Amino acid sequence: MNYNGREHLPTCLSSLFRQTYPNFDVTVVDNGSSDGSVEYLRAHFPQVRIVESAVNLGFGRANNLGIEVTEGEYVALTNYDVEFDPCWLEEMVRAARADPKVGIIAPKILLFDKKDRLNACGLTLHYTGYAFSRGYFRETGDFSQPEVIASGTGCSLLIPRRVLDQVGGFDPLFQQLGEQFYRSSLEDVDLSWRVQLAGYKVLFQPTAKLYHKYIPKKLSPLRFQYLEGGRWLLLLKNYRWLTLLLLSPALLLAELMAWGAALIKGRAYLLAKARTYEWLLSHFPTILAKREEVQRRRRVDDSLLLRRFSTDTRFGRFFPPWFFAGPWLERGINLIFRLNYHVSKWLLGLLSQ
Repeated sequence: MNYNGREHLPTCLSSLFRQTYPNFDVTVVDNGSSDGSVEYLRAHFPQVRIVESAVNLGFGRANNLGIEVTEGEYVALTNYDVEFDPCWLEEMVRAARADPKVGIIAPKILLFDKKDRLNACGLTLHYTGYAFSRGYFRETGDFSQPEVIASGTGCSLLIPRRVLDQVGGFDPLFQQLGEQFYRSSLEDVDLSWRVQLAGYKVLFQPTAKLYHKYIPKKLSPLRFQYLEGGRWLLLLKNYRWLTLLLLSPALLLAELMAWGAALIKGRAYLLAKARTYEWLLSHFPTILAKREEVQRRRRVDDSLLLRRFSTDTRFGRFFPPWFFAGPWLERGINLIFRLNYHVSKWLLGLLSQ
């Protein structure tokens, strides 16, 4: 998917066409670009299939459009602001073919301008719905073994076609969380979650590498609204009702922390947080219909997925450094999270037997 990425296309596509894997097609969905991207593609990369949208469809809908027009056994999704290692695609396909229970392959993503540092090795997912880049700014040699993780990242992942046919693509409902397009609305986490509910695994494959021109995003009120609304959309769609009930102490604590962070940041953030409730209530019938569809495809119990989610959080993810009251506060919060997690996982495992 491309949106006004003309300056990045030469590096991205040149490295893509140097892949060691011999048999693949390239489709670029142009999301209403106004910078000459389409003209550049036609002039310099005529072998690329171009799907044009007159408007910016957003992350999920644009990727779904690309998925619909492709026909391969595997679908690899990626950003345009990246450079690929020559073995990127071959290593992902190899890992997918080695295990039919793998539903998503997450590659090792390094920083483009600091190639000795990691951008993401998939995502870490806290069981209350918060997602974070796994391994951000760690050294390149870290995370050197394949392992099952909680979520891939939309920057780059590979999915077998048969899995997409079973669970569907990205949920376009996430695009309705605010009045403007924002790509950090957790569609990638939702897809990873649904793939796992269907009985598949998300596998991190460290030998598949690419380099991302990553720019950290500020937590604007709009982005805060998208992330908080998306978090609750994730939870309401994908957990069983019993699981939500058992996790309610931790969910309440996470909600209090989110409101506390909004209070410190100011009125715009408080209003953004309030708008997430308004949106969830107004769209609740649609959310229930989506939930019914997800639960109908479920093949595993929540106790299995909880093993792949994290229990602890860092206080700094919610509050500025000056608010930090000492390690005892973070330890106390994480103790509650861990206790609720282990009791819930034990009860869910007991009931599923």
